[in-house]
Amino acid sequence: MPTDDPVPSGEPFQRYVDALAPLFDPANHMRVDRLFEFVCCLIRAGGIEDQGWDPIVESAALIEDLDKLSAEPLDPEKFQHPERTRARLALLSYCHLTEADFFYHVLANLARLRAGDKYNMAPFFDLRRQRKNRTIPPSLSSKIHRVNELSAKVDVDTKSLFEEIYYKDVRNSVFHADYTITDTEFRMLDGLYKNSKGYLAHSVTFAELDSILRRSFAFYSAVMALHRRARRQLAGLGNKLLPYDGHYKGLLELLFEDDLLCGFRTYWPNGSNSEFTRTHAGCRGANTTFEQDGSINFMVGLYASKRGSFSPLVEQDGAPRYTPAPGRDKPPHWPDDLKAYDAE
Repeated sequence: MPTDDPVPSGEPFQRYVDALAPLFDPANHMRVDRLFEFVCCLIRAGGIEDQGWDPIVESAALIEDLDKLSAEPLDPEKFQHPERTRARLALLSYCHLTEADFFYHVLANLARLRAGDKYNMAPFFDLRRQRKNRTIPPSLSSKIHRVNELSAKVDVDTKSLFEEIYYKDVRNSVFHADYTITDTEFRMLDGLYKNSKGYLAHSVTFAELDSILRRSFAFYSAVMALHRRARRQLAGLGNKLLPYDGHYKGLLELLFEDDLLCGFRTYWPNGSNSEFTRTHAGCRGANTTFEQDGSINFMVGLYASKRGSFSPLVEQDGAPRYTPAPGRDKPPHWPDDLKAYDAE
């Protein structure tokens, strides 16, 4: 494995990294069937998408834009209350970041995998509610509750972390335009905040608001840093073929873009290949299926009419026939020694 990506230090960022790191540890998933589930989680395997349809890319860009705007000098002739302007930008960033499904999707699935379950491309699907003729998506609070339940089962305490960063009334006040801002504080007309003195109040001082926002950005930054690091840690398996399915004799190859895990390809002994990638160009897939339980499966191609002992996909008198990957001339093979080997 290559050396881990450097992770910035400092409170509270490092504390969040340390608390969440067990969920992102590849060592827990190095058995090849579990590795596949881990890969699906890291690449968020799901439907096919063209370029420009991954919301987390836009979320990261928006936060970066707002952060840079907040750091810019504000012309007092154009902005009469610069501190209020900065507070507004920070609150918009906070609310947008807390709503980004990427974080909860990844954390929920990593906790599921740590407990021995399979990847689920829709881990909150059952939390949806029906109201008359429309479907109500799961609330943010219910998704956080689900993450906390799953994480607690594998001895990772996300509950205390979310209690430090997620303030439902702050979020609701901003999204429902039910607040005001003065030169010194953020005021919620209906929401309440437990201040540093232990009292419930409708207002949050800028100092306390800044502390909330810093913790929140540190938490979500920690998730993104750990996610990226895990994708890079698997780069040591690049250009390797792993015996994956002993029944069908399928081989698994991990795919990378800029040394970051981006997908997988499987090779079947009847010449069929399956693939899914999430890259800058979008999500691409071939011969993969998305099951009703949220898991990922393969279309393995034609079965043998009279199967031999090697695989249900190979005829009794036939030989296994693997199709080489694009750019390679030599096809892969099923190894006698069931270990990963270099692709040629």
